[in-house]
Parts: sequence; C-alpha cells; structure tokens
Amino acid sequence: MKPTVHVTPWLQRSYDLLWTVLPLVLVAALLLGLAFMVVNPAPPKILRLATSQSGASYALIAQKYQTALATYGITVETTPSEGSLANIDKLLKHEVDAAFVQNGGLPKELGEQAQLASLGEFFRQTLWIFYRTDKLKPLGSTSSSATALQLSQLTAMKGWRINIGKEGSGSRALAIQLLERHGLRHDPSTVLSSLGVDEGVSALLNGTIDATLFVATEDAPSVDRLLKAMGDKRSALRLLDVAQADSYVLNIAHLTPTVLPQGILNFEANIPDRDIHLLATTASLVVRKDTHPALQNLLMMTGRRIHQPSTLFQSEGEFPIGKPSLYPLADEAERFYRHGNTPKGRWPAHLFWLTNLIDRMWIALVTIAAAMIPISRMIPPFYAWRIRRRIYRWYGELYRIEHAIDIPATDRSSLRKQLQALEIRVGQVKVPLSRAYELYNLRSHIELVHQRLHT
Repeated sequence: MKPTVHVTPWLQRSYDLLWTVLPLVLVAALLLGLAFMVVNPAPPKILRLATSQSGASYALIAQKYQTALATYGITVETTPSEGSLANIDKLLKHEVDAAFVQNGGLPKELGEQAQLASLGEFFRQTLWIFYRTDKLKPLGSTSSSATALQLSQLTAMKGWRINIGKEGSGSRALAIQLLERHGLRHDPSTVLSSLGVDEGVSALLNGTIDATLFVATEDAPSVDRLLKAMGDKRSALRLLDVAQADSYVLNIAHLTPTVLPQGILNFEANIPDRDIHLLATTASLVVRKDTHPALQNLLMMTGRRIHQPSTLFQSEGEFPIGKPSLYPLADEAERFYRHGNTPKGRWPAHLFWLTNLIDRMWIALVTIAAAMIPISRMIPPFYAWRIRRRIYRWYGELYRIEHAIDIPATDRSSLRKQLQALEIRVGQVKVPLSRAYELYNLRSHIELVHQRLHT
C-alpha cells in the first residue's frame, strides 16, 4: 500500500479553485492576446522623420523633436531631403514614418494620396523674397540712395537671375506658381537657378544672383544672415514688399498675408523704414495612416510644447491647429484636438509605455471583462462538479466489487481486500463541508457491501 498523502483542507481547496479558474484565465489571456495584436499598443522605439536640407527650418526643428522624444525613450532618426515634395515621396515609399510638409503652393493632386494624413498645422513659415538693388540702377533709377530702391512686384524682376530652390522643395513649388502669374517662369531673359537655401543666400550676398525665394521660419540661419545684412544701411540687399499679397491669398491655397514691422531689425536706424508686407504659409506634420497611433499622439503632444510659444509671426498658443490642410486629419489628430491632451500626456515621461498601454487597451479590456461575465457563471457548477467527481469516481470500483459477489466461485477474501483498499482510499478524500454528506453516503454504501461479503 502506498503511504497516505495528507493534504490540508485549505491547500486542497486552493488547488481545486486553481484548476476551476484556470480555463477562465486561459480564455481571458487568449482574448487579451488577440486584442493586443489588433490594437497594437506597443509603439516602436524608433521614429523616422523626414526634414529638409541641412541648416534649413525643418532640420533645425527636428532637433527639438529629437531632444523631446528622447525623454520618452523614442529615438528620432532624421532623414534630410530637398524639401516638402521629396518628403511626401519618402512617406509614400515607406522610407520615413513622419515628415514636415509645407501647405501653401504645393500641387493639389498631392493631397489625393489616401495613405497619408495630417497631424495638424504645427507652425507658420514665411516666404522670403530677397533681392539686390544693384539690378535696379540700370533700369533707370535716378536715386543714389539704396534705401529708396524698393520693389513691390515680381514683375519688376524680369531678366533677373533668380534662385527658386532645389527640385523637390516646397519653396520651389510655391515660387513657380508666383512666377507663372507674372510671366517669368518661361521668360527667356529670366534665369532661374536651383540652388539650395544656403547656397542661394551665399550667391545673393556675393552678387552671383539677383534674387532668391525660399520659405522658412524667421529663426532659420539663412533668414538671419540676410536680415542682418539688410540691417546695414549701406547694404544693397532688400526684402520684397509684396503689394499684391491679398491677391495671392485669393488665388493660391493655404497662403496668408503677414507683415514685417517697421524698425524690427534695427530700431535706431529704423530698418526696415516701413512695414513690409509678406506672404506666409503653414507647415504640417504628415504621417502615413499606418504610423503607430501612439507615435502620432506623442508627436502632437511634443508639437504643442515646442510650437506653442509666440514668435515674430505667430501668437502664443496659436499652434498647433487641428484643421486639415493638404491632407485630411488623422483619426488620432481628430481625437487629440477634440478632447485635448490625453491622460498619458499628463503622466511622467518614463511612464509613457504604461499609460499608452492603458490608453489604447482600455476599450478592449472593458469588452473582455463584459465577455467574461457569462463565462464566469460557469465557475460554481464546474467547481461543484470537480468536488463531486472526487466522490463519485469510486462508485465504479464499488459497483464492480458488489457485482462480483453474485458470481459463483468468486474468491471473497480477494474481494474483501479490494474493498478494504477502496475504503482506505476513500478515507483520504477531502471535501468541503457542503459536500460532506455525499462522502458519508459513499462510506455507508461501502459498509453495505462489507455486510454482503460477510453474509
């Protein structure tokens, strides 16, 4: 006979309860795993961001995103490009996850890419048209004062050497639209070059070209160089005062008029000596629709911190704006701007992964919990079945022994030994008090068989 294994009642009950609840736990784990795969709560730790030419506005702003997202454990890998058109191409080729894209002046057909979406307009940037006054003197100017040589229309630049930016840049796309309206794009006497922003600035300063057009924020190094040069009263450099700004806004989407205030560059010398009317547009952060939703949300939270302060051409809190531009708003963007900052945006950065998991999984968790309620009702009867099975499993053996009594020439001494062994095993069975009566019934039935064996 094997030694008796004594199991304490509380441990036995825990064991029974564990095996009763285990199927429920496995079903819940399976549903949770399926929800995890569908909801995709864990974002990648690397974000590929398309920017611009080195030293241009997008590249400088991307550095701020690198620093900010690093606190969340996200590594931002920046990809330089010629500009907005090239960035869109990189998004479509899945070379990047997000990209800065200029809104004004881009071809409308670009907005028909169904796989792309906008996270909103993030900041304002200005169209800068700088030119040299040297070119005006041969046209009949009688003034010897360089400060008096001011242009207000692009038409006056006919026959000039004008840099409109590299192929693939948003600056070039906008410049082409403006020049076409003044008949300069295909004018044989006008030379259009495709220099980068920095190259164009250097060429303008040394007189290799007569004018340069580019879109940038006011804190870009290229703008800073030219404005500082323009702040010198002896400089031949000027900024085009766009007299037809309101007309451009009516004809080209996503353009707005803005003003460079009088004296902002040099109060003492009063440079500029009058308000200069300019054109401005906005830049959006564009993503593919399959870019992880958590990364989209994190980009918008970061953008709100970076672009909320006031600048020369935008007021505090003006950006980012949740409105569609070249592309419709992403679903995450609509939710972000409708409900404001999400809960995970108010938690410490090191808890981003946990808060993101909760934020994206809570609906699935509630659904799973609702589905588990009817399943959980099976636990009490299943638990009762396990306890009763512990008792009724022995009735098969007891029935066999009792049935053998009626068979002639049966060795009753052998049956007595079998019945005694059965009685010992039954004596080791532990059941809750609520089922004790069934165990006592089994023992009384064993006793009845004992009596039959002794008659």
